[in-house]
Amino acid sequence: MSSGSENRRRGKIIRVRVDDKEAAAIAALADAHRQSVAALVRNSLLNIPLPRVHRPRVNEPLFGKALARLAALTAELGKEGSNLNQLTHYVNAERPIGTLVNSIESCLQNIDMLQRDAFELRTLFVNAMGLERARGGADGEDE
Repeated sequence: MSSGSENRRRGKIIRVRVDDKEAAAIAALADAHRQSVAALVRNSLLNIPLPRVHRPRVNEPLFGKALARLAALTAELGKEGSNLNQLTHYVNAERPIGTLVNSIESCLQNIDMLQRDAFELRTLFVNAMGLERARGGADGEDE
């Protein structure tokens, strides 16, 4: 393949007049095949098979939901990190740790739960980006 941008390799411009309905149909077809209008027309006229669609579409509502869950997860993780930091300071101040055992266990359990939530969130992002087929309902969740 030669180097250079497409503009330098393809210097000739061919114009075609179409009405609004035809322009919309061409644009929709190009979008469906994830190509520019120019690439679609060129490939169609030269009988070059249209490439298989390989770029996944992002499920915007599901992606937005995943982002909201990520924000909440980040906040919760920050709280648990702060709790763990306070417990560490308490222990380092050479205070009796007998009363802290329950607090430490609770904090570690919460962090473990947040880790599981993070893995679920990863799956939600992957599904929202169309990189893996959803195994759940119509919105891509297993809930």
